[in-house]
Amino acid sequence: MFFLGHFFDRISSDFRQKELLPLKLLFFVHSSTLYVLYPYLTIHMRELGINVEETAIMSAVTPVVAIVMPPLAGLIADRIGNFKVILSLFSALGGAVSLLLLMVPVGRVVITYPQRTLLQLACNNGKFLNYIFRTINLTTTVITFLRSKAASEQKIWSTKEQTNYIQNDP
Repeated sequence: MFFLGHFFDRISSDFRQKELLPLKLLFFVHSSTLYVLYPYLTIHMRELGINVEETAIMSAVTPVVAIVMPPLAGLIADRIGNFKVILSLFSALGGAVSLLLLMVPVGRVVITYPQRTLLQLACNNGKFLNYIFRTINLTTTVITFLRSKAASEQKIWSTKEQTNYIQNDP
């Protein structure tokens, strides 16, 4: 009970210092807005496409920085001596670092391409254009996408004429 009474006496004596009230109010508003939004940050990150491990790393860095920076800022402020400049500088730096959250990508789109693409052109004894027009006019010409039996070996675009050759390929 002694410690609780001593705690409230110390708080009431802090509120009697009128020159520090705006600063205390500023820190109270800043902390309350931060801690109200913090639980929803992980939900927001998940909707952006960030996986659980990356969200955990980002969430773990925040308290570590909150533990390390106040003593470091105190050492720098004691060395420089102008506390208003240091407070303004670190507040601006904190705001700039918070804006880095805007650089998180909107979503992750994974595009997978085939391992190999086969493109074959032939002159056909000088009758290349004749071969092209004949191929275009064939009604049985179908461009197909064939997958081989093994997942690592893929045969890609072919015409209907080449389908039998590719399917019977050992």
